[in-house]
Amino acid sequence: TTIGQNQISRELMLEFGYPKWCVPVIGVFQAAVAVGNFHGEGEWQFVAQKALAVLMGGCIFSHVCQSNKLSNAVAPAFFLIMSILLPILAGKESWQVVVPMHIALAGLGYTVGEMMRMYKIIAVPYRAIMQDEAHHRRALRATTATRVAAGDVR
Repeated sequence: TTIGQNQISRELMLEFGYPKWCVPVIGVFQAAVAVGNFHGEGEWQFVAQKALAVLMGGCIFSHVCQSNKLSNAVAPAFFLIMSILLPILAGKESWQVVVPMHIALAGLGYTVGEMMRMYKIIAVPYRAIMQDEAHHRRALRATTATRVAAGDVR
């Protein structure tokens, strides 16, 4: 729905600095992963788990670099680990292939996020700017109070 999309795009802009057009792109990517995991007899699961690794790499970038909340990156890291374990436990791939491939794919997702920031496709998140300004105001008040107490203010 438009209301849901507007709320999600607002949240992505405030928290991560993403433009509105990223919402449908990310949504289609997530839907493709879900369909790939559960379509048919699991023949697309291989591709879906690789795409999930890329998506989780981008999520880790968003939480760590854009919103500066390392603790929020636990869920994407968990899903990345699940994308590694699923093909191994299903007996479709060996761990010697899956682990390095998924780490490299997560690195690709992280790098895409970094490139989007480098080329100014994503901005500094609004919440980060506001937190930085609030921190600056608190530091300025503390410094001014210290100078007043020391009699150094003219």
